[in-house]
Amino acid sequence: LAQDSTGYQLLLDMQQLDGGFRGFYDDSGNQISTSVDTAMALWGLKHAQQIPVSNQSAAVNFLLRLQNSDGSFNLAPAITSNQYASLGPEPVSITALVILVLKDVSYTGSDPNVSRALNYLSQAASGNFSGHVYAAALSALAFKAVGKPADASKAVSFILSSQNDDGGFSDVIRS
Repeated sequence: LAQDSTGYQLLLDMQQLDGGFRGFYDDSGNQISTSVDTAMALWGLKHAQQIPVSNQSAAVNFLLRLQNSDGSFNLAPAITSNQYASLGPEPVSITALVILVLKDVSYTGSDPNVSRALNYLSQAASGNFSGHVYAAALSALAFKAVGKPADASKAVSFILSSQNDDGGFSDVIRS
């Protein structure tokens, strides 16, 4: 893909008129745009330097429209989260992923949207991420990316406290 502009175009073709990238199937079997698909597509295309500014702006605007007043981000316009969706089964993971992507498209921790999202993650950290190791891992990366080492340390401490005797980690949302 890195050498094939056709591959990038195939990914760009998945961007919808609402700015989001499709990939998730809703309960009706319709393929819809989600924060996770949009964030991952934007992240990859941005790092590959293969996304036009207008497409990037549309994707960012789609993500920001999914932000709730508490700072969290929804999976899709009409779907808060989905426990069966990989890479973002619940609001904390989704929010941390979106922060990481926003950081990479030049948003800072002082931006109001990012600041609200970081406050949401900090509250999640206070509750040990409700047992979600995946959420804690993404949150640790997000906190580190925006220069919040104390919060990143809390997330890492929770992750380490969740390690199993066999060396692996289990997340309450995954069986």
